[in-house]
Amino acid sequence: MRQSIKIILILFLGFIIPIIYLYFTNVYKVENKTMEIIPLVTFYSGRIGKKHQIKIKLIKRSNMLSGLLINSFNKRNKITGQIYGSEIINFTEFERGERKGSFLGKFKSNSEIIGLWSTPDGRLSSPFYLIQEYISNKI
Repeated sequence: MRQSIKIILILFLGFIIPIIYLYFTNVYKVENKTMEIIPLVTFYSGRIGKKHQIKIKLIKRSNMLSGLLINSFNKRNKITGQIYGSEIINFTEFERGERKGSFLGKFKSNSEIIGLWSTPDGRLSSPFYLIQEYISNKI
């Protein structure tokens, strides 16, 4: 039970702070010059549990994430999240504006992410893994 509360708290904090940040800024100041963030787009495929296939388009701007998740029901859900340091990744899946799932994981290698997917209330969870298909700099 305590672990579920910790996961929910981490996911909540990891979701609210990045959204506020993305809302108010889309640029960095470097040596008194304003420079736009160049996005990095990475495409992944993988599974949640043993039966749900997913495809993900992650758009990374600095440590902030946005993108699209296509689930095994062929629904296209928006995702937002954040990368912490060089290993931890946290993002939330939205279906028609409603939270549907949270992903908390780590980079196992440069091309693989493993972690835990959970429902918004934390009652259901399954391991997930993603394998990088390709990278682009075009959204």
